[in-house]
Amino acid sequence: MGDKKQYPELGRTRLTAGWWKVNRHYTMYMVREWTSLFVALYSLIFIYGLSLWWLGSSADFLNFLKNPAVIGFGIVLPVMIYMTAIAYPFRLWPFNGTRDPSFLVTGHLLGALFVFVTIAGSLYHGIFRFQSTLTEVGLLKYRRTLEAVGYLIIFAGIIILGYILLSWYAAGKIM
Repeated sequence: MGDKKQYPELGRTRLTAGWWKVNRHYTMYMVREWTSLFVALYSLIFIYGLSLWWLGSSADFLNFLKNPAVIGFGIVLPVMIYMTAIAYPFRLWPFNGTRDPSFLVTGHLLGALFVFVTIAGSLYHGIFRFQSTLTEVGLLKYRRTLEAVGYLIIFAGIIILGYILLSWYAAGKIM
């Protein structure tokens, strides 16, 4: 009972630093894994910014958001989330050159839904943020009119975007 059971050593190949460069599948896997780094870094940046806000430095937080690196992360982040969470698991990426690269975004219903939510959400958020700054730019007396125009832009943009995506779906471009 005192003897420990010995398990045979399995022969394992030592991986070198560039093991993932040998096979295209491994390379694409590593690229996918690296995209999650952007998500984690942006989360840390956002937590830092929120800590500035919490400490009462709202002006520092707003200046922090104007930093080109933070703006760049904000632009790259949706792409990285799409690559990590949608394109790779649903085999929309990587592609082998036999299909149009637009398939990456519109080739699958989930990809098209992501495009719709990203564009419609950004449109709504942008117009809503503009409306909240009417006081600062001296346009408060035109608030009702500008709100109506803003919501009309949102509504028209969502209808046009939905029409385009639905027509692609009907034509078989989205599966």
